Amino acid sequence: MHPAIYWIIGGLVGLILEMLVPAFVIGSFGVSAFFAALAAWLGASLAVQIVVFGVLGFVFIVPARKFLHKKAPTIRLGAETLPGKLATCLEPIDGDLAAGVVQLDGARWTAVAARGTRIERGVMVEVVAVHGVRLLVREPPGAADPASRQGESR
Repeated sequence: MHPAIYWIIGGLVGLILEMLVPAFVIGSFGVSAFFAALAAWLGASLAVQIVVFGVLGFVFIVPARKFLHKKAPTIRLGAETLPGKLATCLEPIDGDLAAGVVQLDGARWTAVAARGTRIERGVMVEVVAVHGVRLLVREPPGAADPASRQGESR
């Protein structure tokens, strides 16, 4: 059997293995095996075929991995999704001295605010950060006007 046939079989096996284990390495060598088959078909020696296979295999890895491993969108889960959300203050918050309670997405959270900030009951707050099981909140911009303060006693 002609050596090119062995290279073609090796290339097909490499591509099939790449489908089973998508690491973008085996497939690169599978493709390079087709070039080694071309070299064998053109009458190159076994040493040249092996060099073509090895060099092109490594050359194809870098662009294949860069192209196929493009930065996937970041999926935020759990507490990472809370910053930026709005919550309702259920118990007054006195800065970081006296924690209050806010309701966010149906759940009650302990919350603090920046030092010197007092947030009254019923005010909508924005989650700035999550520290363990405690939220750092602030009044969102534009919340200082009375129309945006729900339920606050005047």
